[in-house]
Amino acid sequence: MNRDQSIFSIHNLSDRPKKLPLTELNLVCTDPWCDLIGGTLITDLYQDVVLDPYQSMWITNKFDRLEK
Repeated sequence: MNRDQSIFSIHNLSDRPKKLPLTELNLVCTDPWCDLIGGTLITDLYQDVVLDPYQSMWITNKFDRLEK
């Protein structure tokens, strides 16, 4: 209810890899971000991510710190 969590659901529905600049998502730069499906921490909000064919990502700023 306090709206402190954001989740972006990103999907590549094509049969080709797709590059997406994270700057197009309007992520809050003061928050840490993580892909909930792959468990990848996103440390550079100015990078591009490449989605494989039919890949999905759910990116959130509220998550339990992952131990890798």
